[in-house]
Amino acid sequence: MQFSVRYTLFFSVGLCAACALLVSTVAVTLRDRQEANRRMLGQGRQILSVAGLIDESAVLSREDIAERLFSDLEARLVDLEEGLYADRMDAIAFDQERASADPATSRAVPENQAGVERVPEWARVFVLKRGGSVEVLVLPIEGRGLWGRIRGYLAVAGDGRTIRGITFYEHSETPGFGAQIEDPDWKRSWRGRLAYDDQGVAKIAVKKGKAGLPADDPYQVDGISGSTLTSDAVTRLVRFWLGDHGFGPFLHKLRAVEGR
Repeated sequence: MQFSVRYTLFFSVGLCAACALLVSTVAVTLRDRQEANRRMLGQGRQILSVAGLIDESAVLSREDIAERLFSDLEARLVDLEEGLYADRMDAIAFDQERASADPATSRAVPENQAGVERVPEWARVFVLKRGGSVEVLVLPIEGRGLWGRIRGYLAVAGDGRTIRGITFYEHSETPGFGAQIEDPDWKRSWRGRLAYDDQGVAKIAVKKGKAGLPADDPYQVDGISGSTLTSDAVTRLVRFWLGDHGFGPFLHKLRAVEGR
């Protein structure tokens, strides 16, 4: 069978175009996932630390962080409105900041003191399980600080109420004052506090001054010396994400399952 020069030319051009499209699509897909992995690994130490899997001062290579992050923890998506897991896409590749900014994948929320204007339909959480049960949930939190956005993670026990830790990976707070939210001792003071009261109302707060022991003063955390405004900002953003427009519905259902 003989083919004309025109047919051969059109076929070659079409084949090249199809291959180029395929390669381009794969490259874009891999690039998005690689970028998501890069960002996640950049926060990996904080995620592992707040989950209680490593000491904050531990020296780990990027490879060690990746291995621990992806083997010890499970990334899941949560439908914030429904309060249920929503594994409709790759949780690792999910870009929550981009989703929050896109009207097609987010919704506006009422004006609030945390300065959160939109929340994504889904949020990525990290789950630590022991013996088939949820031991720790690592929840992303963010809101308005004194000079810019504060972004970090709040770890909550499997009872959906007891705080296991808090950490921040981005902020513009004043060095020596508000920047004390990076202080390991201050972050440890959150451990064992209660996020909600017995009626399910978010009560955790950063107080002015020193809080008592968790058993005696379960809903308050030590204030940040010299920075009442940053203390108030942290209280507001944590309460927002524990509330109805954040992880409140999800944690409420978790507590119902646990019978607590």
